[in-house]
Amino acid sequence: MVPKKNFQVIVVLVIVNLAFGCASQGKAAEAEKTINGNFPFRSEPAGVRGVWINNPTCQDKQDNMFSFTGLSLRTVRESISRSQAEADGRLKLASYFGEAILYKARAHAANYGLSSDVFDPENIGQGLVNRLTSELVQALQPVAYQTDFYLDNSGEVSVQVYAWMRIDRDRVLRTLENFSKDKSQELLEKAAREKTEQLRRQTLKAAEFFGGNLESSFDL
Repeated sequence: MVPKKNFQVIVVLVIVNLAFGCASQGKAAEAEKTINGNFPFRSEPAGVRGVWINNPTCQDKQDNMFSFTGLSLRTVRESISRSQAEADGRLKLASYFGEAILYKARAHAANYGLSSDVFDPENIGQGLVNRLTSELVQALQPVAYQTDFYLDNSGEVSVQVYAWMRIDRDRVLRTLENFSKDKSQELLEKAAREKTEQLRRQTLKAAEFFGGNLESSFDL
């Protein structure tokens, strides 16, 4: 039979071993996650991450700016990741407005029974994407980066970058307004050339989609 005093010592030793064992296992699990690339082992800048990282698309009416956050793949070089993140941010700008106008154009076509020969929402969305790409994407410039470094099991380091990119809101709105005016004029001229009353009415109804204020339509 184990003496009471010795038994108490054994219990204390067991508790201490369990405590240190759990702590070691916790650290080992954390280290394994880091090595396997689940978490970055280093970030620049270190410390608190910018709130813009979790806001891929944002408009700040007070500063009169639109913001888009681009994200790269994990690559072997920071310069490559930065370029990818910037390209992704510019893609987000074009996609944001292109998808918004596509959704509204589909609703307009459905409400008025417009055929795709007269009013094709997909072409309209792609047309706006093309306009934004040609006129605005290079004006969207990075103002901050968040760089994360990952380590895999082989010891190789990979880099992933977030790029915070901003553009003047008025510049975007001017492009939307010009696109709207051009499409409206195009459809009005087409309506004047139509030989049947039905096609003429449909084309005029299509032109109405661009006759309003796209800024208010997008809630900008």
